[in-house]
Amino acid sequence: MATMPFVSEGKCVSVEWDFLQGLLAKPPTLPCLQNLRKEKSRNAARSRRGKENFEFFELAKMLPLPGAITSQLDKASVIRLTISYLHMRTFASQGDPPWIPLLEGDNCSKER
Repeated sequence: MATMPFVSEGKCVSVEWDFLQGLLAKPPTLPCLQNLRKEKSRNAARSRRGKENFEFFELAKMLPLPGAITSQLDKASVIRLTISYLHMRTFASQGDPPWIPLLEGDNCSKER
């Protein structure tokens, strides 16, 4: 009988192969190298998610809202509120909107 390596619960083990009967005690599911690659990929994805979540948390802290509210926001809400805040800040920094003099002019002409 010969032995073949296969992966069981994240560990490489050897399983005996019966050449006479052509039976395998346990089927080889993944080679050790493929299992290591999957684990590395999972760890990289976990690291990316952690970094992304940290940036969303930092962005939420910068919003002009109480911490009790920003700590409960999901990612989409953080982006949506950030975009709205930036639009409002840009609008407010432009001073009086162009229609204010027109409205004041209309009031003056109606009063006379």
